[in-house]
Amino acid sequence: MNKKGFTLIEAIIVIAILGVIGALLAPAIMKAIPNSYFHMFRKAYTTFSQVCTELANDTVMYPDGDLSKAPCPDATIACPCKTKNFRGCFIAKVNTIAGDEGGRFTTDDGISWRDGALGWNEAAPAGVCDDYNNISTSTKIEAKANVVMVDLDGEDNGPNACGYDRFWFGVCRNGRVFISKSCSEGGESMSGEETYKKATEYLNRLRKQVE
Repeated sequence: MNKKGFTLIEAIIVIAILGVIGALLAPAIMKAIPNSYFHMFRKAYTTFSQVCTELANDTVMYPDGDLSKAPCPDATIACPCKTKNFRGCFIAKVNTIAGDEGGRFTTDDGISWRDGALGWNEAAPAGVCDDYNNISTSTKIEAKANVVMVDLDGEDNGPNACGYDRFWFGVCRNGRVFISKSCSEGGESMSGEETYKKATEYLNRLRKQVE
């Protein structure tokens, strides 16, 4: 019985063939592996956008549609907001598993949020939060915004770095949302501009999925 094994040349040929097959399959495999950061970004951005829109259209919380004002001005109506500010109203619209400590809270999907409570004095990209006149009151609303930090996998999990699991979302006084370039946290963070580009890449992928 011939028990002759592979020769060195034959082994090299087999390895080469396997290498070629691996190179051909790698793109398909990588495409099939879910990008957890992208999926969590999609969830966080969708949640943020939907809640901000709901708040701006909520005639009990914000009858003027101005999110910078104290909510629920009609004292005769019970206010669902946890606190008398945007963060408290945002929390009232989502399911949280950790409370509002130092402006931080965690939703039941494991995403951590932090509202810096800096007020509505953040600059927004040009043309995003333009001044506008509220139709019901003819009051001009200043083109300023509030920003919220989002940690996609929770602050207890790394890398806690901008452009990876951390992004900053901004919201105009009329409820319009955008990506802020002010992210500057984490030891191995991307720059604010790089973080913005990564977020824009995610948004473009999100829009293509919707189309």
